[in-house]
Amino acid sequence: MNQTLTALEGFSVGHWTDPVGQTGCTVILGPAEGFLASASFWGPSPGNREGILLAPEKRVERIHALLFAGGSAFGLAAAEGVMRYLEERGAEVVVIGLNREPITGKKGTTIQPDKTFDEVTVDEFDMLVIPGGGSPENLRIDDRAVEFTRRFVESGKPVAAICHGPQLLISANVLRGRTVTCVNKIRDDVKNAGANYVDEPLVIDGNLITSRTPADLPAYLREIIRALSEQAMPERAKTMQ
Repeated sequence: MNQTLTALEGFSVGHWTDPVGQTGCTVILGPAEGFLASASFWGPSPGNREGILLAPEKRVERIHALLFAGGSAFGLAAAEGVMRYLEERGAEVVVIGLNREPITGKKGTTIQPDKTFDEVTVDEFDMLVIPGGGSPENLRIDDRAVEFTRRFVESGKPVAAICHGPQLLISANVLRGRTVTCVNKIRDDVKNAGANYVDEPLVIDGNLITSRTPADLPAYLREIIRALSEQAMPERAKTMQ
């Protein structure tokens, strides 16, 4: 248990009760299925179920964050964890899909895309977040997805990718000379794309943020929030002029 607590340092754990005291949960630490924490809920409102509890540690305001998803059979649990984490800190998450059809995960759970590539531009967003699992493999064969990713990286705005996410960066031809990490199954692909691969939980190279697996999510998500906060500073300065 102490090892798990260390791995999730910075996240609140333990007992939680809602403001009116009618429901609550006991948090069980662990990144299983990509969740930062699982929780057993009780009370008349949620009933007996399992879910995610992410305690706010830093809040970002008026920031449009982008969660990039498409295809099927991707790491849905981790993607949902990232979405919840960002939303609870004030970010607006927009899910982009290849089409408007629900994106289905390995266990049948779905995420509904908000927009398609034909409906968005890079200028609309502050950050691009690429999930892992099978999503990047499906996205990399779509020219719209590849071009959008390339333009986003070239814009200088933060781009975060975890697990198999760098597959999309490979197809966008933006990794040459960059230092990144990824799940070890695609490390040779990353090297062949001209990148410097390192086996670390979190790697930051300019506007690229990469991590290996859901076990690295705590550090990965903290860096996403930090990058989003920095991205917002120029915009806030403009509104104060």
